[in-house]
Amino acid sequence: MIMSKYYSCFLRIVAKDRPMRRQWIWVLAVLLGILNIDARLEAQGVTSVMRLSRDSALIGDKVHLKVQIKYSKDIQLNGLDFSGYDQILNRKYALDSVNYEQYADLTILDFGAWKGMSTEHKIEATKLNPVLEGDTYVIENTLTIAIYNAGDYRIPPPNFIYEGTGSIIPSTSPMIQVFLPESIQSDTLMLNPIKDIMVEKANWSDYVWLLYVLGGILGVLLIIYLLKNRKHKPREVEIQIEPSIPAHEKALTALQVLKGKRLWQDGHIKAYQSELTNIIRQYLEDRYQVKALEMTTDEISSALERTDFEAKYKAALREILQVADLVKFAKAIPSDDIHESFMYKAIDFVEHTKEVMLFSNDAKTSEHD
Repeated sequence: MIMSKYYSCFLRIVAKDRPMRRQWIWVLAVLLGILNIDARLEAQGVTSVMRLSRDSALIGDKVHLKVQIKYSKDIQLNGLDFSGYDQILNRKYALDSVNYEQYADLTILDFGAWKGMSTEHKIEATKLNPVLEGDTYVIENTLTIAIYNAGDYRIPPPNFIYEGTGSIIPSTSPMIQVFLPESIQSDTLMLNPIKDIMVEKANWSDYVWLLYVLGGILGVLLIIYLLKNRKHKPREVEIQIEPSIPAHEKALTALQVLKGKRLWQDGHIKAYQSELTNIIRQYLEDRYQVKALEMTTDEISSALERTDFEAKYKAALREILQVADLVKFAKAIPSDDIHESFMYKAIDFVEHTKEVMLFSNDAKTSEHD
């Protein structure tokens, strides 16, 4: 249809300009050759179209990614590979490597029609369900993604694994901007000036080591006494094992104690944020058995991916830990309403991720919200 349109246009031009007929014939021949080459390339190649439901989002927001792939019958498509999504560059990193991470912390929350898939494994051709339209196969699917660090990212197509004489025709990759929540935007934080090192006055905690020494001496003397006065007949001792306190109960109790101290109201912002994040880190250790007290925020996120931690709570956890990091290490001062808000966010996080123990026929199982 396109070819006939160009041809009819050419005839009208030649009819009006007979002396230039030979020159117009050469122009038409070159034009038709170019169009024919483009048509052959598209017919023999693999094309893709990537569309995002929006071009900006907050950290952790769900974004729909529509994937459309077309390829000719001469090509045998063996599968798609999304492993490259672990190395999507952050374009803001080149301008600011302090406040931005180099790669996108991207998670595919839902593979749509390709259920049960992951970025660690190739999606086999049998799962793709291509539809034949004329001489071209078409594959369409909508994924749900979320990005957990701020920056500008260009979302590329998946890697095509195929056999045949075709080629991959580059697609236009959509851009998306990811922002921090308003509660922790940089304009709500102020940096304190650097002050001289202050020497704290000694208090009772500085002499706790003396209590340990005294306790050790008394312990040694008690052991010596028991060894000298023990009876030849061993005495049966009944050992009672106290039931362990669930992780969420310990965390909620600690949060209520912290709330009652009124640290941030009295100006002890760093102490408040440090104790708040330590309570959450200790809860993660007790609940998911990860060494959260020894890890960075990014290391905690990676470790939780290997547990039953649900990805939908990842953004809330990162927000709590990031604000504490800004206060502790960047000497940032958040607005007053953030402190109380993050106390309720921490309580809500523990309540939604707690482990609930169920007992049935003397068998113990567990589940979480």
